[in-house]
Amino acid sequence: MKKNLLVIDDDIDGSMLIKAHYTKKNCDVTTAGTLKEGIDKMNENPPDVLFLDHNLPDGLGWALAAKMQKTFPGMKIILLTAFDAPPYPVSGTDMQFIRLEKPFTLDRLDEVIA
Repeated sequence: MKKNLLVIDDDIDGSMLIKAHYTKKNCDVTTAGTLKEGIDKMNENPPDVLFLDHNLPDGLGWALAAKMQKTFPGMKIILLTAFDAPPYPVSGTDMQFIRLEKPFTLDRLDEVIA
């Protein structure tokens, strides 16, 4: 089955690298540069896998991750961060996602979405 992926990251070069890599692997890949744009795209076409930057121009990725796990419980969420982000899950939530620190390799991405 063809996977549907969404990359929400304001790093355009990184997003395009992920998109090119997974397009070659016969996945449908959509990108967004802000939380708002990402939410709009998720509502149009919910992804199987969400690559979500931790620090975006209009908010923090983990806050969106908490909401998306309730709205789309089967979605795999991979939180991408270049910062020493706080530990997850956040107190009082049942968040389950994978946290990858930038820089990461495409091979590592392949491992976590398998």
